[in-house]
Amino acid sequence: MRTTLPGYLNMINAMPRLLVFSDIHNDARALEKLMQVEADYYFAAGDLVSWARGLDKMGEVMKPRANKMYVLPGNHESEQDIAEFCARHGFVNLHGGTLEIGDTRVDRKLGILVVWKPLLRVHAGNRQPE
Repeated sequence: MRTTLPGYLNMINAMPRLLVFSDIHNDARALEKLMQVEADYYFAAGDLVSWARGLDKMGEVMKPRANKMYVLPGNHESEQDIAEFCARHGFVNLHGGTLEIGDTRVDRKLGILVVWKPLLRVHAGNRQPE
């Protein structure tokens, strides 16, 4: 079966919009610009700050997106820093976790944030695409 261009566009438009950012290193202005971008989910993928200093300032910038914010530690924040930061600001600590959004999965493997979505599923029994 062939998918037409409008079919692909419909599929893309139906996919969740994820904004993934990292290495902000205390740049509140850059973070403010990112928070102006509309997305369904926001992922702070590490190094919001340098040497764990200023996390709460970054948290205030991120707070308007708190119900959609998932945070991971980088090499400038410890797991405990991020756990406490998320608890204080109402964010989700994604360290060691997985988020499933429909058939899209977000997790961290070998220090890399991985987002994957199966494009075609085949059942082993009948070999027919879903």
